[in-house]
Amino acid sequence: MTEKDIQEQAFALYAKLLDKGALGKNHEMAIQYIQNEKVKLCVHRLAKSQGTEVFESGQHIHLITLPEGSIFATSYSQAVSQGKQLEVIDWYIVSFIQMVFCWEIDNDFSHKMSIEREGVTYPQLEEMVSKLFSDWKKINEDNEGGFAEEFKIAVQRITDKWEKLQYQKPRARYSLNSRAGLIHKAMLIFKEGKLVHISETHKTANIVYPTDILYERLEYIFHNLDRYQLLKTLINDSLEDYKIAIRNQAMELELDEGEGTA
Repeated sequence: MTEKDIQEQAFALYAKLLDKGALGKNHEMAIQYIQNEKVKLCVHRLAKSQGTEVFESGQHIHLITLPEGSIFATSYSQAVSQGKQLEVIDWYIVSFIQMVFCWEIDNDFSHKMSIEREGVTYPQLEEMVSKLFSDWKKINEDNEGGFAEEFKIAVQRITDKWEKLQYQKPRARYSLNSRAGLIHKAMLIFKEGKLVHISETHKTANIVYPTDILYERLEYIFHNLDRYQLLKTLINDSLEDYKIAIRNQAMELELDEGEGTA
């Protein structure tokens, strides 16, 4: 393969990744990247020059925009630039909604299988986020603001805004001045990045299903970030017992229904 061939294949693959965000390793354009080190090196150099990164994780080749120095916008930065009706604190809440969703799916294998089968509904997300913010508010008050200072979280501003947000019934058009509206915005950003599927066919609530791409990025990127691991631990401290109680209630309900039909 000539140098020109190598560069042409590298540019073609990079352009495809820019369009798709991720490409299955069995895709014909990914074969040379996997098998030819010169093509792979050329792709990595091209990605670095544009402020991006190409990496392999699971069954895909991924392209992500780096936090600094990139000429490309992420789905999140695009959403921020287009969402002028939202304040900074709203975006802060959106990021924690996304964090709670990641915590929920980034779990043991049996729970992962359950999530892939049943998904996570908007009301479930609202309930978990409300419980988390309520716990953080109490801890912060008990510690006279020490919790917020130690973990660099704007607890007071987050909880004040969340408590003021209006209740919104499912299936209504989502208002950004509501909890459901911010949840919808958080999941739409994920959807634009091909990280989730959102099902709108359920009668009472939208259901969110994580994609393999999200799992692979959690494994490659976030599992190596100290901030993610710290926030995941804080969320786990507040929600682990709560989630166990919810699962036990569901199991008891299933048993009761089974006995009733026996």
